[in-house]
Amino acid sequence: MRKQAQQMPRTDNGLGDMSPLTRQSFDTMSRAFSSWLRDANRFQSEAIRFMNERFIKDIDMMSQFATCKKPEELLALQAKLANDLVSDFVAEGTKLLELLGDESSAALRAKH
Repeated sequence: MRKQAQQMPRTDNGLGDMSPLTRQSFDTMSRAFSSWLRDANRFQSEAIRFMNERFIKDIDMMSQFATCKKPEELLALQAKLANDLVSDFVAEGTKLLELLGDESSAALRAKH
């Protein structure tokens, strides 16, 4: 003997009948998920932009190393490039923290 699945009446949006509390909860979670996806996309876009920029700089760095004729030139260039690398990553970390702060502030404003 097989038990038949209970059919819920469908509404215009195809979600079925919902109590007001369920509807409110669903709407809140839907907005939160949409916001999360938008923010994740912004973080991903920024990370891709940064990695592309770093890749270009790394290729340029290799060609600069190829032009060095003396060990002193190589060491000076290596020190400069290491400094630039650290600066780039610190700046990117700051940018990502600012994005996170902006999104957190927007979420708090939306909540109140």
